[in-house]
Amino acid sequence: MGDGATFAIRRDQLGFHSWLWTGLVPALVALGGLVALDARSDVIITGFFAIVPFATAMSGDVRVTAVVGVLAVVASGMSGLWNENFDTTSFWVRFGLGLSACLFSVFIAFVLERSNRTSRRLQLLNEVAEEGGERPSLADTLGRILDLAVPELADLCVIDAISGGDSMERIAVRAHGPDRERIERYLESREQTVQADVAFGGDGLILNTHVGDSDLERLAADAEDLERLRGLGVRSYVVVSLRSRGRRIGVLSLILASSGRRHSREDARFSRVLADRIALSLDNAGLFSDLESVEMRMDTVMGVLDEPVTITERSGRLIFANEAALELAGAGDLGELAQAEAGTAEFDLYDEGGSLLGRGTLPWQLPELERGRIVRMVHAEHGEETWLRIRSRAIPAIDNRPMYLVTAYEDVSEMKLAEFAQSVFASTGELLAASTDPELMLQRLVSLLTPRLADSCAVLMPRGDGGLELAAVADAELSRERMLTAAIHAHPIHRDGPGMPELLSAREPVLFDAADPGGWPDAAQPLAAGIAALGLGSVMAQPLRVGERLIGIIGFANSAERRPFTGLEQRIALRISERVALAIDNARIASERAEIAETLQNGLRPSAMPELPGWALSALYSPAGAENRAGGDFYDLLRIEGGWMVVIGDVTGHGARAASLTALARYTLRAASAMTGDPRRALAELNRALLRRPGAALCSVAALTLDQPARGRVRVAVAGHPPPLIVHEAGTREVDPPGPILGAFEDADWELETLSLEPGDQLVVYTDGVVEARGQGGRFGADRLCRCLGDCSDPDEAIQRIRSELAQFAVGELQDDAAALAIMLEDLGEGSVPAGSRTAAGAGVSLS
Repeated sequence: MGDGATFAIRRDQLGFHSWLWTGLVPALVALGGLVALDARSDVIITGFFAIVPFATAMSGDVRVTAVVGVLAVVASGMSGLWNENFDTTSFWVRFGLGLSACLFSVFIAFVLERSNRTSRRLQLLNEVAEEGGERPSLADTLGRILDLAVPELADLCVIDAISGGDSMERIAVRAHGPDRERIERYLESREQTVQADVAFGGDGLILNTHVGDSDLERLAADAEDLERLRGLGVRSYVVVSLRSRGRRIGVLSLILASSGRRHSREDARFSRVLADRIALSLDNAGLFSDLESVEMRMDTVMGVLDEPVTITERSGRLIFANEAALELAGAGDLGELAQAEAGTAEFDLYDEGGSLLGRGTLPWQLPELERGRIVRMVHAEHGEETWLRIRSRAIPAIDNRPMYLVTAYEDVSEMKLAEFAQSVFASTGELLAASTDPELMLQRLVSLLTPRLADSCAVLMPRGDGGLELAAVADAELSRERMLTAAIHAHPIHRDGPGMPELLSAREPVLFDAADPGGWPDAAQPLAAGIAALGLGSVMAQPLRVGERLIGIIGFANSAERRPFTGLEQRIALRISERVALAIDNARIASERAEIAETLQNGLRPSAMPELPGWALSALYSPAGAENRAGGDFYDLLRIEGGWMVVIGDVTGHGARAASLTALARYTLRAASAMTGDPRRALAELNRALLRRPGAALCSVAALTLDQPARGRVRVAVAGHPPPLIVHEAGTREVDPPGPILGAFEDADWELETLSLEPGDQLVVYTDGVVEARGQGGRFGADRLCRCLGDCSDPDEAIQRIRSELAQFAVGELQDDAAALAIMLEDLGEGSVPAGSRTAAGAGVSLS
């Protein structure tokens, strides 16, 4: 078996003592020299042909010596050609001597090879024995033993230890050749096949000198393993038990493959002796006592833990599971659990993000799971979920690589479900807080909860006739959502139907099974049958109540193959129902208030302008803010005896208080103008009304009358208001009769100024929101207003210019309400009414 060097163990070291230098190369050099000398002396030729194979035999390599001898004999025969004595007596003598020398050299090489082999093996046994002398580290001991065995005794060497009394643990692998790393990884992960026969029974030795394909098929675990075994090129192997102090503690496997050698019976006998020496060295180094100690400690400690714990070998084979792990997997004992193959378990594994990790898989069957990772284990049949945090620690082997992987599985289901509940509460809270439309809010809500909390979700609201009307529905499957909607419509339920008052008065979620309609209220049994027909099973219903008032009912349903709703899910549904009921009630109240506010705002907006023959009018009305349709500025046209009273004003403040002051001002002025027809008396009446209100209530007003028929006579009274402007061909001037603001003084009085307008003259009245508008250049100002009105031909053009100038000047939206009226006396001629004599009040709502 040993065809290596005499003094050097590694044949791959091309040194002075290798067979290449001590055998073949000298022979070839000698033959070449012989030819170069062209020697003709029979003594010289015979000497060369005898000495060369004999010298080669000193290498102790039979095969090399035989090759050199054959070459020498052939050369001896060929020498008759150049000596021209072929087929003479001297030729045959020379040829016979060369052949004899060749045979003798082969014999000498055979003797030396056996002697060298015996010497090397004795040296190997001595070196193995020395490894256990001073109790070095286990990794060092194993490493040195493998270095001695490969490639001297084998191309592949494997050592397995008996673990747990009845199983094998691979502890060391060594291969030889350029592909050694790949081969070692394969053998480390491969299940043992032959060794168990040697370790636990028989005479402890198996020799196979000629490995055939049938032997590989018997050893292979499957078709893929067979192909990989064939790729090794195994020619023969010896498998022998490791025995120390009367007990079997492991197995040694010596395999010949790439070198082309084969084992002999002598090799097998030596392998038994070597195995005993290796076993003694390893036992002295403490390997097997440490393994047994580790196993006993693990079995004792892990068995008393409450959380699931498993121990797997380096290959991934399960060797230990405590009672909690057996209960988690639903297995009766370790044997049943260890035999379960990946893909056959009742659970599917998912990561935290919901990605599938494996179907029919248990956590310890996924060795790639990193420490600290959280996985979700879902029962494939009824959907029960368990969240596990993986905590693992490796126990190093003698080669400093993991020998065992101890893994604990912390049940964090409550924590994950609590996180889920908080996320649902946060999402629903944001949704409910952001929506004031009850219908839209409910549809978004059921879509949010599906499928996070249930496969289906629906909300029913009471109608005026007592029926429960579908308000929102969602399902994880769009097609089933449509069918569920149809089923609810097809089986209406009345709140006072049989069994419904008891359900609607429940303070906690009520569970039903769609497959058992008898457990439902009588009024809802047809609906239960319809739901069951859609493949839904567990149903959870929760009334929506605010105090004693019923707001509606929310229902959740899961597919029939899923588990019933858990206690935590019921608590989530209860909290959601409380928030939803309050949100629906608040949204309904907000909607009603918004409708009232809209009605009030519409009532506060200027009404459409009446037709004033002889007078052309146009208006601008722009409340501050995008959402406001009515502000603190106002204007009105009021019918009085002998004409019309035009009022425009601005109350202090914003919001509801300003709106109430606007309403007070408009209706007070409307009543006073109708009774008196006098601007001063109308202002005095509004002043008294404002003074009667608690707190400060101030209002600026410009009141003026227009005669009818139109002759251009205008009476003007101003109470703390920007002065009106008269625009005519000669220019623009202010009309400024003095007068204090309304609501400030009880004894206030206002002057009344009478104006006579000519046809084409315009009177522009505006609130301070126009001139106080802010832009990059500061205030809009009265001067800018006068300039933009300079050559306006009619009220429409005047108002359009004001609107355009404000839009270009202001930065963003106006910060204050703005209103303006432009009035022009027309030249009636023969009494026709011009087309532009009246403009709708709504024409000036926007500045854009």
